[in-house]
Amino acid sequence: MHALNQLLKHASSDNCYKGKSDIAGDGIFASKDLPVTTTVALALTPGDDDEYGSKVYNLTDAARFCNHQTKANCQIKKNEDGNFNIVTIKTVPQDKERTVDYRQVARAIGPGSRMQWEGKDVPTTDFNDYVEKEACKKGNNRG
Repeated sequence: MHALNQLLKHASSDNCYKGKSDIAGDGIFASKDLPVTTTVALALTPGDDDEYGSKVYNLTDAARFCNHQTKANCQIKKNEDGNFNIVTIKTVPQDKERTVDYRQVARAIGPGSRMQWEGKDVPTTDFNDYVEKEACKKGNNRG
């Protein structure tokens, strides 16, 4: 874990560290209080288009270990150079896990896009899949 924490510190200006999550597996936690609109870390960098014309985005370690919550405290935001950052949308206290809503990530990168981490595809789903899953959880659909 030490090597990953060093990578996170390099990528995020010491804003986060990896730790055990109450949500799932490992997560990324604020290493200090992070006010609203703070750039936490670099999340995605654009790669080449694949053979079908889909845009491929490369996940950083910080994005790879960021867990999902519907009421997230961060979001993915595209910056002027085409990269995507993880940015706080709520104040994130020190040692609190930072989360993103994966539905927002799917919308941010666009339809037909793919994400990879260390050269391997990361399973993704589109926005409609998340909407259907949430409806099933609420009992509105028998899916």
